[in-house]
Amino acid sequence: MVWFGLVWAELHAREGDAAAVVRQCERVLSWLERMRSAWWQGFRAQVQARRALAVLTGGDHARCRALLGRDAFEAAYERGRLLDRDDALALAARTVADPAAPG
Repeated sequence: MVWFGLVWAELHAREGDAAAVVRQCERVLSWLERMRSAWWQGFRAQVQARRALAVLTGGDHARCRALLGRDAFEAAYERGRLLDRDDALALAARTVADPAAPG
C-alpha cells in the first residue's frame, strides 16, 4: 500500500495535479495511522514531506509550513541532525515556503 501509494503520488505530481498528490498522500497517511511499529516512521516522513511539497506547489505557504512541523525541523537543523535526504528535502521546502527560515 505505502510504496504503490507513493508511486501514485509521484505520477500525479508529474502530471502537475497537486490536489491529487495531496489526496493520495492523505490516503497513505490514513493507512499508516494503523501501523504502530517504528519501522513505518520513515515512510510516514516521506509521505508527509511529499504532501507538504504538493501543498506548496498549490500556493498554500502557511499550510505547507504547518504540515512540515516548523519547530521540529528548526530543532533538527539547529542540532545538526539532518541526516537523510527526506529531512533535507523537507527543510528545503519549508525554506522556500518561508524565506526567513534558517538554512
